[in-house]
Amino acid sequence: MKKIVVAGGTNSLVKGGYVSRLSEMARMPVHNLSTDATTSLTALYKLQTDPEVAPGDVVLWEYALHEINHVARGHDPEALLRGVEHFIRHCIRRRLVLIALILVPQPVGIRIEEDPYVERLHELFDYYGVATASLKRAYTEKFDHKRLPKVFFTGPFMLDAANKNLMYFTANLCVKLLERAGVPERPLADSQLTGETRLSFETGFADTRLSDGQIELPVAAPPLALTVKEDGLLDALVYFATPEGGGVTLRIGERELRLSLHHRNPGVPGPMLLVLRMQTVFGAPCEVKKGDVIDIRWEDEVGDFRYPSGEMLRMPPKALEGRTGRIAALGFEWAEDYALVLPEIAAAPEPESAPSQAAPAARPGRRLGGVLGRALRARQA
Repeated sequence: MKKIVVAGGTNSLVKGGYVSRLSEMARMPVHNLSTDATTSLTALYKLQTDPEVAPGDVVLWEYALHEINHVARGHDPEALLRGVEHFIRHCIRRRLVLIALILVPQPVGIRIEEDPYVERLHELFDYYGVATASLKRAYTEKFDHKRLPKVFFTGPFMLDAANKNLMYFTANLCVKLLERAGVPERPLADSQLTGETRLSFETGFADTRLSDGQIELPVAAPPLALTVKEDGLLDALVYFATPEGGGVTLRIGERELRLSLHHRNPGVPGPMLLVLRMQTVFGAPCEVKKGDVIDIRWEDEVGDFRYPSGEMLRMPPKALEGRTGRIAALGFEWAEDYALVLPEIAAAPEPESAPSQAAPAARPGRRLGGVLGRALRARQA
């Protein structure tokens, strides 16, 4: 049976929110893949990874609010829009029906002017023929207002889920979108931002699973050493951070980063699914060449690590020792003719120096299937 797959942020997760009304109002089952405080790349990762998503399902995208926040914190809007277009193009390939709901933070909702990023989103969705609804536009047009009332929000980023009329109005916008929804219309070769490329997430090195509260996802524990066998572009790292997650050193060729798998959010007692854009970290696209090793190892030394906020902060010793964080996926971007440039992963060569006494014994190499069927080899170093 076809279903609505919700790919959104905080307002798509809140208890009693608009999503809780969708199944009854649309008369369709709802499968919620939403993730708090992230962007369309996380939604794309989940769509590619979750076996429950099937051609013909209706995907409801709701990430405008969080992406507006990312722009406000200094993230590149062009990079965020590329993620949205990759999301749209994945729906075309998988024959997924796509609708878009645009929610905005309180500071944007209560002012008269339209947000520039929202305008770009509308242009992109219109280009692909995606049925789109904006809560702000729909409300102001229906009730002849110039802005959303401040009382519609309980904070900078949260709609008031206790406002039943507001939740019904929002859910009804989604139901009306279903009447004119379809698979995005533009051919794959006709793109605005991404060119002749696709973005796919490699999970073949994973050997266990971990839940983010919505679904179980494939993960692996460091140390990992993966050798790139073809030229390509490493776009993103997907990982789980936990309250005692530990820290790792990520090395890609000559590039290096100390990354925290520990999160500091007291409201989240369990794991948080996070996506790290390589361009954000290194300031430029992260090209990988044949023979480069993507090496991820636990860090023993106390010091500064990059946290999800983007800050370099000193990690508490207890969190450093915990080592409960996990690596979920590597996101590669390559040409649409992926056979030419798909980064294959192979077992890295053994290090010349003797391993640390604290290091676990190496596991035998094993053959794994790549995302698009290309063989790869991976093992934990």
